[in-house]
Amino acid sequence: MPTRNILPFCICLLFVFAGQVPVAFALLGKLGSSSSYVIGGMMLSIVTGVIAIGIFLSQAQTLGKEWLDKADLALKAAGGLLAIVITFWFGLLQHEQEQKAKDAADTKAALELQNQSILAKKLEKDRLRAAENAIRFREFLSHISSTDAYLRLQAVTNIGELISEHDAYDLTASQSLFTAAHHDADEKIRKAALIFLPEGIEQIAETTNFTSAVIELTKKKSSADWSQEYKLYLALVSIKDSASNPATQKTAGDLITQLSAGKIEDASKLAASITTELPNSKAAADNTAKLDQLAPAIIYSLTASGNVPTLFPNNTAAETTQKIQEAIQNTSPDAVASAIKNLPREVAQQLSARVYLQIANEAQRAQAKQAQSALGSKGYICPGIQNVKGRGYIPDTLEVRYFVIESKDEAEKILDVLKEKGARDGRVSYVIPTASDLRISPDIKSHFEVWAGKSSF
Repeated sequence: MPTRNILPFCICLLFVFAGQVPVAFALLGKLGSSSSYVIGGMMLSIVTGVIAIGIFLSQAQTLGKEWLDKADLALKAAGGLLAIVITFWFGLLQHEQEQKAKDAADTKAALELQNQSILAKKLEKDRLRAAENAIRFREFLSHISSTDAYLRLQAVTNIGELISEHDAYDLTASQSLFTAAHHDADEKIRKAALIFLPEGIEQIAETTNFTSAVIELTKKKSSADWSQEYKLYLALVSIKDSASNPATQKTAGDLITQLSAGKIEDASKLAASITTELPNSKAAADNTAKLDQLAPAIIYSLTASGNVPTLFPNNTAAETTQKIQEAIQNTSPDAVASAIKNLPREVAQQLSARVYLQIANEAQRAQAKQAQSALGSKGYICPGIQNVKGRGYIPDTLEVRYFVIESKDEAEKILDVLKEKGARDGRVSYVIPTASDLRISPDIKSHFEVWAGKSSF
């Protein structure tokens, strides 16, 4: 090659390797593969490589052996250049894939730690609240035995209000109220204690043990109004959770099942009447309020412990389950959440996943109802549909929100059901659970929310 061509040839080769410098930086994590420097460098290498090969080939004046030798060398040079470019490029892609995998693993680990931290804070908050209530109960209990009638009355009232405030019975506190109701010398104190106890318990005067009194009273009840039986239900829940005798726990569980099963027909009729009423009408609102009162019975009946199908000999298990699902689907989400919160601990753990549906406008309700029924047939607990227009954020597309990383697969299954029932769009979205989410769900892993976009149904 003449001397005058060696310099431009070498400069072109220099540019070939210079073009790979940004690629090398990308491999080291300093630049992304889409960076203009990387793309420009690759183009520089290719163009200058072609020019260098052209300079090399231009030295051949004929098609003789000299040209063929130079062409052979040129092809080898081109192959070497291509190998360099391909090696660097695939190296860059592999590096980016490894980095993405590492970033995803780091993100998952961080979210899991965040979830664990949130759950730990919830447990600690619950523990502190329980400890605080225990201290308050002990303080009030000590006043019950006071010789001062005013202190005893205050203690009875405060204990009763604590029980009412948490919407569940504390067994020790209930026993102390029962003792005061039967044995205190002051009639005002006896009457004050009875306010917070199940109706009719004062008639079982021969029984001095609260647990036995509740069990006996429940057995005597037949078809009383649920608003009165609800105190019995909560008292039985406390016995099932706290009694030391396994036989007593089993008896309490059986009685809860009977109380709950006795309300399923009422709930089914109310649900049927709600569907025939005009939406947002007074009649529909009144029936929904009545149905909401039965939420504890409805939810308990759906659990394995409820065993309600065996109590309806004229219905198959599928028919009874269908009645319960229809009742749930017409019960408000808040009532369902409250009922779940007051389930016995081991019963709450048996619950199916809960799916709370929010629509963007009332026009979506009919199609959302179909999706709700489909979810119910798959075993999900899917309470009443909420229209959040004007009251909440409307996403641009339907979202199935899940609150623990491991729940993503279940969220995908829920999304598939929704799409089968006509959802036009959708995605799954991880959301860090709020204190409210944790409070209403016994297991945040099985809590899901569906938020429809404006055009999702």
